[in-house]
Amino acid sequence: MNDRRLVGHRLVVRSTSGIFLVALSIALSGGVASSGCAGTTVTTTPPRARTAREYLPLRRDAAWSYDARDQTAGGVATLVTLRVERQDGDTFVVNQGRSTSLYSYAEGGVLRNGETILADPIREGTTWDGMQGDTYTIRAVGQRRVTPAGTFENVIEVVRRGREQFVERTFYAPGIGVIETTTPVVIDHTIHEFRLLLRGYTLDGAL
Repeated sequence: MNDRRLVGHRLVVRSTSGIFLVALSIALSGGVASSGCAGTTVTTTPPRARTAREYLPLRRDAAWSYDARDQTAGGVATLVTLRVERQDGDTFVVNQGRSTSLYSYAEGGVLRNGETILADPIREGTTWDGMQGDTYTIRAVGQRRVTPAGTFENVIEVVRRGREQFVERTFYAPGIGVIETTTPVVIDHTIHEFRLLLRGYTLDGAL
């Protein structure tokens, strides 16, 4: 498998948080623009609006691996993996370590265990409510992010805010999925900030 594929798909790792998942297809386009030369018209293809499911492409046997590091305590990174174990139409069972979550495509967004984690329209300022009183906001679009799996363009940043100053940031790349997450985790009554960076992925199950 190349360096953009999942590494160690059978490694069982205890997850440090109950976050994530990831993206889909590469954008298409349409439109007309004028060049600098008089009397000349050049046809261009401005990017069309992407949808939430394009930033979270799910299919059976798709998998992602992440380096998870405790930014508060330091130490070595831990490998965290996700894999789509089963698919039934637009519903997906996703395994993360020893736990499973149910993802689904619905009108207007992507759900995890019944909660919308990414919503349309994909544009800066889009906001929606979670199930526990949390608020999600697409804080930025068109970002460029670097991870161990490579450099990604047209990345969106989603900020989730909850009670007691809980703030989680997740970055999605089109056609790939979640490439980076920063989330607080309570360990021994102390809040630790964990950062996860995409190390490898496969969308077709090939290793």
